[in-house]
Amino acid sequence: MRHWQFARQLLAVSIFLGSVFAQTPPTTAGSAQPTSSSPQPPTFQSKTRLVTVEVVARDHHGQPVHGLTAADFQVFEQIEPKRDQHPQKIAVFHPVDMAAIAAQDIGKQQLAPGVYTNLVTMDKHPLPPTILLIDGLNTDSKSQLQVHRQTIQMLASLPGDTPVAVFLLGRGLTMIQNFTTDPEVLKAALHKAHSAESNANTQLEPQDDPTKLSLTANDSLPADLAGLAPNANAPAGGNATVKGPPPNNIMPGVAVSLERFERENYASDMDTRVRDTLEALRAIARHVAGYAGRKNLLWISSSFPIAITPNANPNLEFYGLRNYQGQMTEVARALADAKVAIYPVDPRGVQTQAMFQPDFRTPEFSGVTGQYSNQQLDRENQSRVDRKQSMEVLADETGGTVCVEDNDLGDCVKKAVNDSSSFYEIAYYPDSGNWDGKFHKIIVKSNKSGLHLGYRNGYYAQGQATGDQKSRDRELQEATCDDFLVSTSVLIVARQIPADQKGKAKYYMGIHPAMLTFTRQSDGSRELVLKIGVCSFDKSGKPLQFMEQAVDSKLTDKQFAGIQAQHGVPEAIVLDPAPGIATVRLLVQDVETGKMGSVNLPYTEMVASASTTATPAPPGQTPH
Repeated sequence: MRHWQFARQLLAVSIFLGSVFAQTPPTTAGSAQPTSSSPQPPTFQSKTRLVTVEVVARDHHGQPVHGLTAADFQVFEQIEPKRDQHPQKIAVFHPVDMAAIAAQDIGKQQLAPGVYTNLVTMDKHPLPPTILLIDGLNTDSKSQLQVHRQTIQMLASLPGDTPVAVFLLGRGLTMIQNFTTDPEVLKAALHKAHSAESNANTQLEPQDDPTKLSLTANDSLPADLAGLAPNANAPAGGNATVKGPPPNNIMPGVAVSLERFERENYASDMDTRVRDTLEALRAIARHVAGYAGRKNLLWISSSFPIAITPNANPNLEFYGLRNYQGQMTEVARALADAKVAIYPVDPRGVQTQAMFQPDFRTPEFSGVTGQYSNQQLDRENQSRVDRKQSMEVLADETGGTVCVEDNDLGDCVKKAVNDSSSFYEIAYYPDSGNWDGKFHKIIVKSNKSGLHLGYRNGYYAQGQATGDQKSRDRELQEATCDDFLVSTSVLIVARQIPADQKGKAKYYMGIHPAMLTFTRQSDGSRELVLKIGVCSFDKSGKPLQFMEQAVDSKLTDKQFAGIQAQHGVPEAIVLDPAPGIATVRLLVQDVETGKMGSVNLPYTEMVASASTTATPAPPGQTPH
């Protein structure tokens, strides 16, 4: 069931909450009991999962083709490194038209006082939401004027009724402007985004960065110790050594150590940049997942290399090596699950080699300047290839397109909006059934002639809950305490109510069951496994306290039918409010799928309920 379909049930969820408040509190999270006191047999979980792919069908004029059916498509999988294509049976076929979805949107709902939700609506806008991510972290300062010019052009290329949000990635992710169709508001947001600081030399390796001390040291060394071969054509006596004594008496061993240190430092800085960038993309995916249909994310960035490869300099050959392919694949999967298509946009347009730019500086290696320039050209070319490959991974695995080396990016923006306005959603159960981490290439064909199909190129067959337990716990805490954006994959309605004990704070949540996984067990019951995160904040938004709870409930068919009928799973949260608390965030994660939903509530000091006696804090809570 889709968000726009069950959004109409939001009022029913609110009524459900109101009735729960007046009744016996539900079993507290972490203390759910099995349906029988007798020993339970081993449980069985099915690992068969639907794979969903959004297919854009265009005619030879580039216009969307409507009226196609499942019989018009064939889906195949190719599991690398094998070349044979396995036909897949289409299980779900759904034509998606954003204008039709917007017409059915219920808009914002007036909830009862004190009730909060993470429901997002399209506000009747007929075009898909578009996110502009201005990446100051991975874009050097010289490109900022280009960024400003290109974003203004992109804004002018968007249809006037396109809801656009503006984010800035710097030392952290900041929302400059939430979704709006007002062009003046968006222009002001872009101006604010471009006034922020940028990274000065994000793309330069230490050997090419004129601010690095190792360049000064290398200017003083023989060519072989500087990582260069002597010039065979140098005049007699000119063996590519320096003219005069080395400045500051830098010894060769010290200079080489300095080079290695700077390259390791460069790699460490790149680790931080990649981590912060991918966390920002993951946070945006969690936030916009609840919006109906396909979303566009225009990532305006010079990007980062997908890997740091061995260096031609023998002193540095195996220092600071990195490969970020695996991390990017995980984030691409999260974006694809949220139906977010990435359109990486390099704001620099058509580029020239650095050595032909007026501010280029060549180290004064006597007799080897030409060889150094060739090595720098090789490094620069490899860096561009690696950065473009990072863009391609995110674009190909989410159904987007890379926009680089183009001084007019309006066509790319128009394509992004058109692709998301009308498409076909196709889902199937892979016949291999083996989620072993291998890449599965998706191939979609049509028996209709003249069609041009666009879709993501495949997926890595990994289990839904990937990563070790520590990384999953870290992601839960980050989404609860570090994200300033709420998560919308799981619909939540919540409110604060009087606690049973003095000095406690109590919250009730209703979690929509359509977004949760109820796994059928061998004894006929259904198991629901959730994690609940709670974070409190002070007035400035600083996290004060984090705790998590575990929910593992087994439901009979009658209990499961009751949850479906009342449109919500009830959960109670009790915490000890920290001094200075102003806001509380409640987050729910479906453990099987990893999907999350969160909601922010203002903290209110309430008088403890007199209807119950003091009870101990709910089990399963782990303060941090």
